[in-house]
Amino acid sequence: DSINIQNIFQIDTVFIRSLGGIGSDPGFKNDVHTLHTAKNNVGIADIHCQNHTISSRSSCRRIRQEVISLQATLDLVDPAALDKAVEIIRHADRILLLGVGGSAMAAMDMHNKLSRIGLNSRFNQDVHCQLLETSGLTDQSVALVISFSGKTKDLIEACELSREMGAKVISITRPG
Repeated sequence: DSINIQNIFQIDTVFIRSLGGIGSDPGFKNDVHTLHTAKNNVGIADIHCQNHTISSRSSCRRIRQEVISLQATLDLVDPAALDKAVEIIRHADRILLLGVGGSAMAAMDMHNKLSRIGLNSRFNQDVHCQLLETSGLTDQSVALVISFSGKTKDLIEACELSREMGAKVISITRPG
């Protein structure tokens, strides 16, 4: 049972290359990129991942849903605000990541990624330690706050304390 995915060619090349990172299969990235560059009418059964073929409708639905989800996210992003946030983070002497609950996992992941590229970032899962860390911020620092609700009392307090120290505050939260 083959599902035609010719419409995938309308997706930007950069996205196609990053789409390969969605799954745990290292061969998927190259196969999807090859599919894109071939620009012929290829069915899902023709995409190979290592030694097996993706042929189920559920795999195609998963890929389609990822595309839809990423497009919906892109539609919410203000490119100018994102560029400004990137510049603030790039020039900060210290980046304090703040998050509690499930958002703490996202903050920890961001901390690990920023540290790997050589930026001075800090993260502590304990909310009291997060509040204490704000006392070391300066006008050259940034507090990067991740909150699903945007209403977490401890994170709001950390934002206020960060601003009192002169730090810039960037928040990542859901719309609304």
